[in-house]
Amino acid sequence: MLEQLLYADLDRLRAAWLTGAGSRQQSWDEYSDALADHLERFDGIYTIGLVGQRSAILHRLLVEHFAASVQALLDAVPRLLPDGTGSREWRTRAYSGFIAHGQAGIVEAWLAEPHPRDRQLLISASAAMLPAWLVA
Repeated sequence: MLEQLLYADLDRLRAAWLTGAGSRQQSWDEYSDALADHLERFDGIYTIGLVGQRSAILHRLLVEHFAASVQALLDAVPRLLPDGTGSREWRTRAYSGFIAHGQAGIVEAWLAEPHPRDRQLLISASAAMLPAWLVA
């Protein structure tokens, strides 16, 4: 039940990100700010579960959300996917998974910070780790 609640809230964030009116960089910054809201709303759950790696389920939930978000963007804007070895489907899965695990790591590092947490730290770290081809 809790997992469904978290997924539903994250799905709402994804939908807003994918329909963002600004540049992809601006949309990502707005998404990261909304993600910080989500993480703060469910702070006790995420902090207890992710800091110290106590909940593989929460980690998986975030990774799946981030991977699905990047995959949805690449499906919506196919020209963003870099050329390379492997099929389009494989590259989409690989790049989405890579970005998803990195973003989950940023979230976990941010949650380990003492209160009050600096939201701008989460937003800037998230933007800095994104590949240029994704936000250009």
